[in-house]
Amino acid sequence: MSSSNRQGISVEMFVRGQSEMGVRDQQRRVIEGLSELEETGAIDEFDVHVWGKEVSPAAVREGTDCHQSTVGRVNEFAEWAEANGASLEPTFRRRRVTSSITDEDHTVISLPVMCLAVYEDEELDSVYPCHVDGTTCTVHESLERLGTDDPGVEMDELVAP
Repeated sequence: MSSSNRQGISVEMFVRGQSEMGVRDQQRRVIEGLSELEETGAIDEFDVHVWGKEVSPAAVREGTDCHQSTVGRVNEFAEWAEANGASLEPTFRRRRVTSSITDEDHTVISLPVMCLAVYEDEELDSVYPCHVDGTTCTVHESLERLGTDDPGVEMDELVAP
């Protein structure tokens, strides 16, 4: 990975807390990669956040900081995707569920086992994983991009001519 002189690049990594052993190893490797990027100056800093398997925007927990933070991030990522011609589906899949107790239904959003949000000067620059015209941009590819002078997803690079 090459070192960069960019300033203002920060990364937030989101990991699913209850992951299988193989997934935890992948998460650990990504964290190690982010540490290396921070040491070489390719990024200024990174934080790791733990989230669950899914989130419901209208859940009973809606008053909790953790729930609101997760819903806020998912909404921020969705706005980024829409503005950049990307899709977070099927990674952040929305579906309707019905309670067998109350017979009420609501939307839940599946959360990936790993997600990286790259910020440049505190503005969301890219989200991994994402999908553009059938091409998947993975978390692992983001580490390679972060080691270059251009950490963001270049939409025109991914769109076939």
